[in-house]
Amino acid sequence: MSGRIVSAVDVWCGPVPRCAYDHRSMTDMQFDDFAARLRAAMSARNLPLDRIQAHLAAAGITLSAATLSYWRSGRSRPWRRQSFEAVTQLERILGVPDGHLTDVLPETRRVEWNPLSVLPHREITEGVLADLTTDLARRWRRICVEDLLTVDAHRHETRQETRMVLEALVDGASGWPVVVFADDDDSRGGGLRALSGCLIGDVLEVPGTPILVAEMFTPRPLARGERTVIQYEVDFGTTRAEAYRVGRSLPGPVAVLSLGVRFEGELPDVPRSKGAAPGGGVLPMGAPSLVGQELRSVTIDAQIGVYVLEWTWSAGNAQV
Repeated sequence: MSGRIVSAVDVWCGPVPRCAYDHRSMTDMQFDDFAARLRAAMSARNLPLDRIQAHLAAAGITLSAATLSYWRSGRSRPWRRQSFEAVTQLERILGVPDGHLTDVLPETRRVEWNPLSVLPHREITEGVLADLTTDLARRWRRICVEDLLTVDAHRHETRQETRMVLEALVDGASGWPVVVFADDDDSRGGGLRALSGCLIGDVLEVPGTPILVAEMFTPRPLARGERTVIQYEVDFGTTRAEAYRVGRSLPGPVAVLSLGVRFEGELPDVPRSKGAAPGGGVLPMGAPSLVGQELRSVTIDAQIGVYVLEWTWSAGNAQV
């Protein structure tokens, strides 16, 4: 099947910049910092080890109470990648900001999955991102992400509207890069438009690719803990390919992820949703629901990975 995938990838906390140290130069003091932060967070949350273990299990992570106890006391350290994933879940369970625990782990373990890894031409795209004034440092936490793609009566994508609730993780947070990708070169024209709560800076096309890179800003810098709602729209211009899916790549956990499609013509057949973890495992994703002319999948506590809502069309009904 020919078709086109559009994945609006907000990489505001994308690849973590390399630090001036690695696991061989980490000191015991830095590991003590992790243990101290974990103890303080567990104490503030007042959750017993078995309850934390149960929350981790509900997220698909198996970790013994003894291991948690050792981490808390500093007797052992989270070295393995699976341990890093458990620590990212601990941040959510204990209600601390993203990075509060992982930022003091060894660099080789705390480097997050790069959401750009799902794109072709990744190296070129990262080079373009490096030229923007916004950086990829962890500055924001996304609480809610809503994408709504519009498909016209000819089965072609026309635009995608995105709404996000963001929380600043540092003082002075103001900008983040956005990457929009289509696996089809049929589109002509189009662009990016701010609707509310944000401003658009430079917009760059990645040479020789169907990838658009832009930088966005809040109207003023936000203080740590401040929250805001932003809304923007991607215009796909003139397209000729049949739309059959919409996807989003998440570089960090999101409390509510909504992927939706508004059909201006015929309705699709057999919609389905699927989530994929960085390691290739399956992530839970909300079942698609068709209400009127809109198809939606809503996922609660979406984790790092790629989420796709896709559908098929009845044969012979295309309007050209």
